[in-house]
Amino acid sequence: MNRVIARISLFLALLSIKLESTLLVYAAVLLSGTFVFSAQVLVYAYVSHLYPAAVRATALGSASGVGRLGAIVGPLIGGALLGAGLAYPWGFYVFAVVAAIGAAAVAVVAAAPPRPADAPTTAEAQAE
Repeated sequence: MNRVIARISLFLALLSIKLESTLLVYAAVLLSGTFVFSAQVLVYAYVSHLYPAAVRATALGSASGVGRLGAIVGPLIGGALLGAGLAYPWGFYVFAVVAAIGAAAVAVVAAAPPRPADAPTTAEAQAE
């Protein structure tokens, strides 16, 4: 997961480079978009793996809410930069920094936290 987010940061920053070839621009946008959407889907799997079944729904809702907040704030930031005449290349830099902060946040979270011996598994939680 951390490597995917690091690649997102890299591709977003690389989009700030002026490319003369339309094909190269399309390829860069394709790669950036692929990693961004992959990271969004991986967040749900990562959160499901990280939290025990008893709090998994709350954790998924919180992660989804943070993602929705980013979907609201992102266009506002982009619009503000565009209005100020700074959209290119600073828009790419701003979003690359946000992706790097996400990568750092994921890096500090344990990959598989220790679970207490009495914590129910998913199957046990569904049986209750």
